[in-house]
Amino acid sequence: MSRYNSKKLLSKRDAYLRLLLAAVCLALIVVALPRGGGQTYSAREGLPWYGRELVAPFEFPLLKSDRQLQLEQDSVRRSFSPYFKTNAETKVVMLTEWRKEASRLTRDRLLTSELAAQIDRRLQEVYDRGVISAAEFDSKVAGIGSQSISVISGKTFDVRYTDEIYTPKTAYHYIISDVPETVNKQMNLAAYIQANLVYDRKRTDEALAERLEDVLPTSGLVMKGTRIVDRGEIVTPEIVHAINSLNSEMERRNSTIVTDYYALLGQVIYVMLVLMGFASYLLLFRSDYVTSMRHVCLLAMLVTVMPVVTALAVRLSLFNVYVLPFAVVPIVARVFTDSRTATMTLTASVLLCAMPLTQPFQFIVVQLVCGSVAIYSLRELSERSQLFRCALQVTLAALAARLAVDMMDEWASTLVGLLYYASILICGVLLLFTYPLLFMIERLFGFTSNVTLVELSNINTVLLRRLSEEAPATFQHAMQVANLSAEVANAIGAKPQLVRTGALYHDIGKLHHPAFFTENQQGGVNPHDRLTPTQSARVIIGHVTTGLELAAEYNLPKVIREFISTHHGTSKAGYFYAKEREAHPGEEVDAAPFTYPGPNPTTAEQAILMMCDAVEAASRSLSEYNDESISGLVNRIVDSQVASGAFALCPVTFRDIDVAKRVLKEKLHTIYHTRISYPDTIQVAPAPSTNENA
Repeated sequence: MSRYNSKKLLSKRDAYLRLLLAAVCLALIVVALPRGGGQTYSAREGLPWYGRELVAPFEFPLLKSDRQLQLEQDSVRRSFSPYFKTNAETKVVMLTEWRKEASRLTRDRLLTSELAAQIDRRLQEVYDRGVISAAEFDSKVAGIGSQSISVISGKTFDVRYTDEIYTPKTAYHYIISDVPETVNKQMNLAAYIQANLVYDRKRTDEALAERLEDVLPTSGLVMKGTRIVDRGEIVTPEIVHAINSLNSEMERRNSTIVTDYYALLGQVIYVMLVLMGFASYLLLFRSDYVTSMRHVCLLAMLVTVMPVVTALAVRLSLFNVYVLPFAVVPIVARVFTDSRTATMTLTASVLLCAMPLTQPFQFIVVQLVCGSVAIYSLRELSERSQLFRCALQVTLAALAARLAVDMMDEWASTLVGLLYYASILICGVLLLFTYPLLFMIERLFGFTSNVTLVELSNINTVLLRRLSEEAPATFQHAMQVANLSAEVANAIGAKPQLVRTGALYHDIGKLHHPAFFTENQQGGVNPHDRLTPTQSARVIIGHVTTGLELAAEYNLPKVIREFISTHHGTSKAGYFYAKEREAHPGEEVDAAPFTYPGPNPTTAEQAILMMCDAVEAASRSLSEYNDESISGLVNRIVDSQVASGAFALCPVTFRDIDVAKRVLKEKLHTIYHTRISYPDTIQVAPAPSTNENA
């Protein structure tokens, strides 16, 4: 006996149905997710924006205008230093030729040696600084406004300012600035000045291209979810710029089909991983939910609906997603499953909802906090007022979590920031509609919430009132069994409200012929004396089928009807079966007419009811109530049920059964405790002779 029916295997058909349901959930979520779009927007500067609020559907860059981009590129060109290679041979050749000419002029006394040396020094200085041809200087340096050049000499290069280099003309004027006119006419200095810096087109073009690539075509980034313009707002140049950038990005995305396929594939993989993680939890820890199609459908709906609604809200810019009551998911999951499953359902839903959002981290933090608070506050839902308290606690937790996240992000009190808090307050109000939603889910999936169980356990309901009036002893028996069952359920960790309600209705079939049941017989008249054992057994066993008919007539939930059908399991009406065997000694007696239709219990709560029902009924026949007789009765009845295999299909352990037996012994001892006998008269001792008060 294990806690869950983990060994129950799915048929191929059931497995395929669950895979198909998972595929449908995957498809719905992925289809709803935004991936850009082909819509474009137009706006005129200075006029109001008449459309709805425009929010960035995705992250996109703010593009620079063509003029701004051209200005920045021109600035790069002006600051760029074009590359020139040094021709060292030019300097050597020209200086050699000059020195020959200077030697001849000095020998002919046309040039003094001092002036010849001065011209030689200046020629060397000119070549050391660099000479660029006039054409290249005008087109490659001055023409683009460059303030410097990069001079390559071997494997090294240095940057030289343009006012430090020469053209042949400026070099000539610099050299002859101190030379007398008469001397200058005797020599041809211009012939010894040639360009020794040659423009390196290849290296210049490569370096300039790299610099121009550094000029970004964008001036900023608009984050996904950022409000661009709202209805009625005057369109400014900045808004026009943002809208034009958005249109350009949309066109780019529409033209890159491969990118869209990658985005789609990424979304499919992400959603699949989340759903697989959730399914793995169910297979490992709650396989009983996997085998129940209604549980599978409920959990699939909870994991799918909110992500789809969130994606559509973002995709169509309908409203702030914080308006949506995401805490409904853990509330519904907690009411109809358990806390761990509700936590996993919450986690899967929140991770899927965060996909299309601009600030997924903030959203995940807020919703996990809210969901945890909701699960904790609804550990045992039994009153409608609990939902109101839960909504209040969830709202306060959401406000606190959002405030904490905003403070970490250095949030300032702006209108946009305050809208989040207003949305959270609206969400708190919407959470109050969870109660009618629970009612609809009960009817749709066939679940029964604790609120419904509490309403059914009201003894003023029509069926229980009939039972108390027409079969009062059976009603008292049902009340006793309900109390015992709830105590046992609390002790072993089962559901006390469920078993209490089931116990109140388990014997409603006795309304058909109440006098045929021992507890309702009065005056010593026993109608079974006029019946054969087979007929008596048919009447006794018939209270199960009659109870199921009454349960259907009064629309009792399926979970309550299961208590009616399983509280005797497939046991026998032992007393009448024994009488039949006594009446036919030596013959084989057919046990079928004396056997309850069953089935045997399949839940811990049904097993508890079977034990408590049999023990409470048998305890009324004890001749003496003491520890030994009560303990013997409980052990005998429960052990016989275990030996007969009544609990073979139940998720109860032997430890649970031992705890149940202990609780039953304690409670029966309390119910049937012996009162202390007091004498009829009390002998009063004579008062002392002194006058002191006693």
